[in-house]
Amino acid sequence: MQTNFANALKTYVNWDKEGRPTDPSDIRRIMEESSQKSAKNTDRSNVLDAWVNNGVRALTADDPSNVSCPVRSPQFL
Repeated sequence: MQTNFANALKTYVNWDKEGRPTDPSDIRRIMEESSQKSAKNTDRSNVLDAWVNNGVRALTADDPSNVSCPVRSPQFL
């Protein structure tokens, strides 16, 4: 979970620095650039589609404190 938190925080900081874009492709790019990469995974994305969907939903919401993300990781159930 420490890695997830670090990735989320870095994504938020970088998204804010770039002027808080709302385009999903911009948000995905920021997530890709902000997430920690495994040495074994150099040629593929390490950002899951569900993360992008939830990230876009949270980062573009009028009220981010009231966002429902339907895709949940089993570790949080």
